[in-house]
This record gives sequence, C-alpha cells and structure tokens, in this order.
Amino acid sequence: MKGIIQALILVSLILIAGCGKPVVDSQTSPNPVTTPSSVVTEPSQQQNPAPTENSKKMTVNLYFPDQDAMYLVKVPKEITVVDGAIVKAIIAELQKGTPNYGKVIPPEAKLLKASVKDGIVQLDFSKEFKEKHWGGSTGEGETIYGIVNSLTELPNIKAVQFYLEGQIQAEMMGHYDWSKPFTRNESMIKK
Repeated sequence: MKGIIQALILVSLILIAGCGKPVVDSQTSPNPVTTPSSVVTEPSQQQNPAPTENSKKMTVNLYFPDQDAMYLVKVPKEITVVDGAIVKAIIAELQKGTPNYGKVIPPEAKLLKASVKDGIVQLDFSKEFKEKHWGGSTGEGETIYGIVNSLTELPNIKAVQFYLEGQIQAEMMGHYDWSKPFTRNESMIKK
C-alpha cells in the first residue's frame, strides 16, 4: 500500500510540474538545449534550494557504486522536492553521495537544465561533468547508470539523454557512446 501511495505522489508531482509554462533557468549555457513548449523543464538556479511552502519530502531509490566499485547498490533516500523539480532533487542527492558508497557525479559539475519529454529525461551538465570525472570504464558506467537507474525508478521515465554545455556528445570519458539516450541497466545492480 505504501508503494502505491508513493507512486501516486510521484505521478501527481510530475503532472503538477507539467502544468503551465516551463520554468527556464536564467543561467543556461551559450548553446542551450532546444526544448519545445511541451517539455517540462526544471529550474537549476542552485544545487540545494531552501525549502519553501511548495516543497515536499519523499523517499526515492538512488543507485550508488558499491565499496568494491563492481556494482550499483540501491539506497532509499528521503529527498526534498521543491516546486515539483524531482529530477533536480535526485541529481543533487547523487552529487552529494553517501558516506558508505562511491560518488556518482563530480561535485564541481553543475546541472544547467533538466527536462522531460516523451519519457526521456534530458540532462544538460556543465563542462566539469566531463573535465572533473575520475575516469575509467567502470567509473563512467557507474556515473551513467547511477543516474539512469535512479531516474528510471520514477513512473513514466524510460531513458536519459545527456548533454554537455547544450550539446550531445559522441563520447565523454572514452568508453561509452553518449549520442543516444541510455536506458535502465539491471545487470549493474547488486543482487
């Protein structure tokens, strides 16, 4: 029953976020991702916004590298979602990390824009996402699927397309093809 209630809350937040005009970040990159008016765009003015009357606490499943850097571990975390920006809240938590598991996103990276269209989350990161990444095929895979597996826990989210400073990249760290959206990867989750 608790899972059904959480799913209904998530669906409600996504529907609420989709109403009205999209919120566009005033700090977009010089080459912003083109987003049609039907896209839900989340604000990204700051990494940890102050709670407002429009904030809600909810528990989500996030994926972090295990201590052996072999798999991703599902970690339930309570997050604060401000103004319906659930994708932004999840990215902020993945960037903070957890003391028990490895990091997913370089702390210097900035989320410039997050939007959802047709079940695909579009994430536009600053250049530090690539430049400050620790590298290696394992580290790159943990970053991709830590983000993708966390976001695809949300209802109606099936994939993630990454951008760097407003542009889709063929590669970021040299081991994966970043030109197409990534889908969930269950084989990376520790059983």
